Amino acid sequence: AGCRRARPPSAPTAPAAPEPAVEFTWMGITNWLVQTPHSTVLLDAYFSRPLEGNASTPEGIETLLTVLDHAGVTAIDHIFVGHSHFDHALDAGTAAIATGAQLWGSPTTCLIADAQGLPAERCTVLTQGDALSPSEDIGLRVARTPHWWPTVSGIGTHEELDDKPAEAGVGDAPHGGVLTMHLDFGPHGTAVFQNTLGPLDADDGSGEDYP
Repeated sequence: AGCRRARPPSAPTAPAAPEPAVEFTWMGITNWLVQTPHSTVLLDAYFSRPLEGNASTPEGIETLLTVLDHAGVTAIDHIFVGHSHFDHALDAGTAAIATGAQLWGSPTTCLIADAQGLPAERCTVLTQGDALSPSEDIGLRVARTPHWWPTVSGIGTHEELDDKPAEAGVGDAPHGGVLTMHLDFGPHGTAVFQNTLGPLDADDGSGEDYP
């Protein structure tokens, strides 16, 4: 029998590119950077550490922008704030201004942002039962939940701002009503953002039926 020319091996088939994922990057305390295929989101906004007073600082915003730069992020589409205590919302308005983001939170969070110069239309008020689509690949559902130590005045009892505070004292704001957020990323899964929680059957003075 004659010899046959060896058939050259087939070129390897390149693996299919994976679907773009949703990435979470921890940025300290309860701050998280969330990157989806179409949106960039910041959960909470606390980067300033003022040595005096209770206000957002240029140094804090510079820290935020430096961290975002290291992450390759040039702008934020949305900032979701879980409640209005300083260690979650001190830089809510100033961060939204610096990054171009739409801010989402309680009425108290929006009053903090107003004091920091964010136009009213740039803060969307959230409350119990809201179901929204902040962007094409994020669905948002909201539930009101109690703060930790819900019966302790000044920490967990329900208090809200009823007027814009002085910019220098936004860090003294009460929690303003805690928001638990269910984030739906479609084919990429879901997540729950919740940054403090007390017993659901406790009476925090809000009149809310949490269960």
